[in-house]
Amino acid sequence: MDVHFRPDDEIHVYCGLTKLLTVQRLKNGNVKAGAHLTYSEQPCARALLRRWSANESGFGNALNTYLNSVKVKSRYIQGEGAVQLRWSRVMYPWLSFDREAVLRYENTALPNQSREFSEVECVRAELENMKAGSRWGKLSPQDGVELDQLAVDSDGRLALIECKEASAAKVYYAPLQLLQYVWEWHNALEEVREKLQELIDVRMELGLPPRSAARLTGGIRAAVCFGPDKRSAKVKNRTRIVLDVVNRNLPPGVPDIEIWAMDAGNSPEQLAF
Repeated sequence: MDVHFRPDDEIHVYCGLTKLLTVQRLKNGNVKAGAHLTYSEQPCARALLRRWSANESGFGNALNTYLNSVKVKSRYIQGEGAVQLRWSRVMYPWLSFDREAVLRYENTALPNQSREFSEVECVRAELENMKAGSRWGKLSPQDGVELDQLAVDSDGRLALIECKEASAAKVYYAPLQLLQYVWEWHNALEEVREKLQELIDVRMELGLPPRSAARLTGGIRAAVCFGPDKRSAKVKNRTRIVLDVVNRNLPPGVPDIEIWAMDAGNSPEQLAF
């Protein structure tokens, strides 16, 4: 399971691709524990999912009962869910400190404007041209806002990680999806760097991963990360083509997007192209 901090004094607990628990500290000091109906209706949740007063005992026991007994469907912890979990635990080539990361804007009209990049549209147009008359999959709308993982590498760079199951349909478009996040986080980095470092520091203080990490002083690094590399030769070739177009449209100073895979022994390996 992954434990992550969120705005408004919330903690989220994930298992693979699903969120098992939300715990929020209220303004009066009390705590509210909640979960989706899928989990809140299970018998093990009855004692935990409610409001707890600041001086009330028993929360730890109720939490343990819930986490040890809650039933999670296999689709959330297999495939991409398993890939997410594997990459959240690596010590090399970076240390993960957040997942499902979304940049928050003060102006509610700003997010859409801040997620529109001419470079991304150029790549989409070039790929549409390139795949005309071929059997490539249809390009999906570029509407993602949640980056799979944030990490920090040994050089203090912010690593943007997009996790994918290698056998997923249209997985060769993953570098294009990541390009959108690269531009958005590149533009926001100086604004959010201090808050990201605070998040890393708090996690280390509490003994959560990463337990030690370089200071976040560098630029951006980006990678598409698979579990075992099960791609066919055709998909690998398409990935190379997309990657080449994407890498020509990265922000200044951002190195080429990397492709990594993890073998059955959970050893990361960078794939060469």
